[in-house]
Amino acid sequence: MKRKITVLVLCFIMFFELFSISASSFNSGEYIREFYENLPTVYRCGDWNYTLSDDGTACIYGKRDLNADLYVVYHSAYLGNEKDITIPSELDGHEVTSIATGAFKESSVENVIIPDSVVSMEKYAFYGCETLRSVYIPGSLEKISKNAFNSCTSLSDVTMCEGITEIEGGAFLKTAVSEFNFPESLRIIRDAALSTNALEYLVIPDWVEEVDPKMATGPALKSIFIPENNTEYCTEDGIVFDKDKTILYYVPRSIEMTEYSVPYGVTTIGFAAFEYVSTLTDIVLPDTVTTIDENAFYGCSNLKTINIPDGVKTLEVFTFAGCRNLESIDIGEGLEIIEDLAFDDCESLKSLYLPASLEWFGEWDRRFAMAITNCFSLEEFIVSPDNQYYSAIDGVLYSKDQTQMYLYPAGKKKNYLAVPSTVENISDSVLAAEVPVETIYGFGDGAAKEFASSAGLEYSRIGDLDEDNVVSSNDYAMLQSAVLCNSSLEGSKEVQADINLDGSVDGIDAIQLCLMNNGA
Repeated sequence: MKRKITVLVLCFIMFFELFSISASSFNSGEYIREFYENLPTVYRCGDWNYTLSDDGTACIYGKRDLNADLYVVYHSAYLGNEKDITIPSELDGHEVTSIATGAFKESSVENVIIPDSVVSMEKYAFYGCETLRSVYIPGSLEKISKNAFNSCTSLSDVTMCEGITEIEGGAFLKTAVSEFNFPESLRIIRDAALSTNALEYLVIPDWVEEVDPKMATGPALKSIFIPENNTEYCTEDGIVFDKDKTILYYVPRSIEMTEYSVPYGVTTIGFAAFEYVSTLTDIVLPDTVTTIDENAFYGCSNLKTINIPDGVKTLEVFTFAGCRNLESIDIGEGLEIIEDLAFDDCESLKSLYLPASLEWFGEWDRRFAMAITNCFSLEEFIVSPDNQYYSAIDGVLYSKDQTQMYLYPAGKKKNYLAVPSTVENISDSVLAAEVPVETIYGFGDGAAKEFASSAGLEYSRIGDLDEDNVVSSNDYAMLQSAVLCNSSLEGSKEVQADINLDGSVDGIDAIQLCLMNNGA
């Protein structure tokens, strides 16, 4: 089975090959010359810059340059000092009909009126105007362009007139608008168009025909309502689903609930569906769920518990990344793949169960740990005995045949690591995190001793209770005496006496040590 990471590696290789080709043939001087040659003629009328369209009408235009890194730099079309401006409807006898890309980017205007003569506005027209507070948008402007007011962090007062039919993606992203009054002419709202920093409740009117399920994703949003006449989407408890409620598309980031049970019948948790939801602590998924898309629960900072139904086959990239308070996850018996970074930054997760069905949990080399990077509290792996690929001893993860040691949990508190006699190879990532391991216990002079030497750790032989560097009859006598007298062994001797590494010292360990002593 081809893995996503293989595809990504191939993509990176192709990218760097293409980059090396393009870089070798790239002529910065030619690029700069062509850039400036292709710029339109810019005219000035009073405090305004503009260009002329083919039909002789004027376009409000900010001058453009290249910076040292050859990125385009936009200069505001408005050159005056007034904070309250009305864009002129005519410049030098030319009717003003359009506003160019980035025309007012990062300017210091505060209140803007767009005249009825304007019929088109390009993307990023007012991007980053942090002091902009209010804007009047006429009905002659049918579309509010993509990212038109993105990052206008003070913008709170927006007047949209009859005639506007579409609000494009990101139009009011990161603004301060807390309420929208939609004109009855409005028909389309694109992705993130209404993702303001202040909007709490969003009610879509009946006359809007087409919406994106993530039209509003701001941090303050508590609820979304989509009318029943919408043919593609619906809402329940302020959450967006497809019309048949088989796909959960989006949960508002500040939804007013702490526990949520996804409705029975939902089969898919969509991409980033719960992303950055800060209120939920417990989520229950029904048995009908079979697909959980990438980033589904990314950044759910207060989520503590969740279950993975048996029908889910894959935990995608970043599924639970950034769930810093996730303490427990009930993984179903159908899970086959855990992708890299699925549990990235799950700082509170203490135990992770790998079911019998799991086939892949990252590479065994240094990439392996990427599935659970920064899980500093993880104390143990628990692996189903029926799993064909993995096993666990004392919470440490191994290959099924225990010839390969994969990972020592970052939150494990023991200051030693006991390595089975079967181990032939120990991954570089075994002690990737800052763990308190000081001593490696192993059998003979094999992989465990080599690993201890390379890691700069002490090494001690399992079974060598008298610490003479040889497993002998004297060690067997010491262990047998401890077992028969039911007496405890002190310090490292208890670890050295646990021959089968099951966490206890008993007669089975004595038998195995006897066999070792006799060369079995």
